Amino acid sequence: MLRMAATLLKQFALADFDIWPNVFLTVGEAGGITLKKLVFLTGNYVTFAVAFAGVLLEGWKSFRRDDIFRQFRYLFLLIFSLPLFFISLKTERFSLLFVLPLSLFVSFGVARIVDLADNWWRRAGISRHPDRNFARRLATYLLFLAGFLPLMLLTAHVVARNITPIMDDVWNAAMTDLREKTPHDAIINSWWPPGHFITGVARRRVTVDGGSQHFHVTYWMARALMAENEREAAGIFRMLNLSGEEALLFLTEGGMEVPDAVDLLLKIVCLGRDEASLELPSSMTEEQKESLLDLTHGRGELPPSYVLVYDDLITQNLAVSTMAQWDFRKAMEIREKRRARSPGPLGFFDKNAVAGYMRDFLRVSGEFAKYTAAAKLDRREGSLLLFSNGVAVNLASQDAFIFLPAKKSRVRPASLFYLDGNRLVEKIYPDKGIEASALYFEEEGAFYCVIADARLIRSLLFRLYYLRAQGLDYFKPFAGKGTLEKGTVVRIFELNRGRFLDG
Repeated sequence: MLRMAATLLKQFALADFDIWPNVFLTVGEAGGITLKKLVFLTGNYVTFAVAFAGVLLEGWKSFRRDDIFRQFRYLFLLIFSLPLFFISLKTERFSLLFVLPLSLFVSFGVARIVDLADNWWRRAGISRHPDRNFARRLATYLLFLAGFLPLMLLTAHVVARNITPIMDDVWNAAMTDLREKTPHDAIINSWWPPGHFITGVARRRVTVDGGSQHFHVTYWMARALMAENEREAAGIFRMLNLSGEEALLFLTEGGMEVPDAVDLLLKIVCLGRDEASLELPSSMTEEQKESLLDLTHGRGELPPSYVLVYDDLITQNLAVSTMAQWDFRKAMEIREKRRARSPGPLGFFDKNAVAGYMRDFLRVSGEFAKYTAAAKLDRREGSLLLFSNGVAVNLASQDAFIFLPAKKSRVRPASLFYLDGNRLVEKIYPDKGIEASALYFEEEGAFYCVIADARLIRSLLFRLYYLRAQGLDYFKPFAGKGTLEKGTVVRIFELNRGRFLDG
């Protein structure tokens, strides 16, 4: 447990470069914070002052007396608290953990301050009568709360007003559909953030969630969502739903390097079991081949599988797209170079660790895929559609231009994507003016347009979310909640297992 905790902390702090993409980059509040921000995330100046007084006064009282139990308790809590303090400064999310020791030392501080006040009152000759001790201490506590509590409540109110709940009616309705309309043994494939919603509210199994980010399943999920070949995506889902990352472990534990193992799995998941067997290395025995194919293809029956996409996944697609194009061989080279000059455990406190990690990350993840959110139709002039993002599309000729207000000019996109019946068409423009494509589509009687990298538009993620699986063979709409116009959108699709197996 300690070894795993140390590994996860290094990943959160970006203190070590692994051969695998670091999914903790996609976690909110993963960056470092200042002491001032930690103060207001966990309380305010008063609480910190009282806690600091508790550290000093409790320590002074513990070691002033010959009470080994009290001394041990104090040292234990202090040693317990210091790592959480430094970890909170290094990773904002862990400030939640610091609340516990902070509250303990606040209670010590309050008790010791009340003791000092009590002693002062006695020395000053105020209410020396023994029968009034309780009333005196109660009055001290009430005076303390009168100055302490209002600021705490005010801080809590300010924080609460700025919190936007994620679970809303749209999410609740989607989870209800999963719980009531899917088989009990169904598996829901999605990116990791809604995993606990699915397991807790929909009561269905997931491929990955917020508690399994350190596993390599997140890479495979990113690869499936960004796949331009839907059969590759379906094959990855089949492998994950059958055995998680066991197929990869089977190959690497057998001596295969990670880049070679990833390439081999991506090659065979698209194929049928018999075809895949022919692509396996000749160095593998027949028994080994069958064991591997059991993990990737199974033996006929597949668990009911669904894919869930949602609006935040689209607007924050950068994490998925960068992980999907991860170069494992380049990552291995960088890892070996970094380890040769590694500062060891002290790397966790290296101020330049994040900047160095991000430089290496960009070298391995490749070029970012451009994307702007879907824009509504601004106006229509006959067959000409004019969108609020500057895109103009002629429905008759399928010509498109993008108006650039800053340059007061118009340019052609690299290509235009649109649906022709049930088929996604890409019209390429040789005289392109920018390295980005446009997709226009119709939903509930309204036209929308997206400007994005062509790789994103071709991906399974965009074709599910924006085109609702039109033109796809292995995925069919199952449930959809919310609309593009109103914001929150959750869409669920069923993997056509019979067609995938037959194909």
